[in-house]
Amino acid sequence: MLADILLSLLKWSIFGGVILLLEFFRQRTIHHESKKFRFKIFILIYIVIVIVLVFNDFYHFLPI
Repeated sequence: MLADILLSLLKWSIFGGVILLLEFFRQRTIHHESKKFRFKIFILIYIVIVIVLVFNDFYHFLPI
C-alpha cells in the first residue's frame, strides 16, 4: 500500500513538475514582495492538487 502511494505521488509530481519549474524560472527574475508571495501561493496550490490526485488514484472520487 505504501509503495502504491509513493508511486502515485511520484507520477503526479512529475506530471505537474514542469509547470512548477516554468513558474519558478519566470518568477526568479522578479524581486517584488507581492510576486514572491504569489509564487508561494502557487506552490501551495500545486501541493494540494497533487495530494488530491494521489487520493483520487485510490478512492476514485474524480472522473480522471
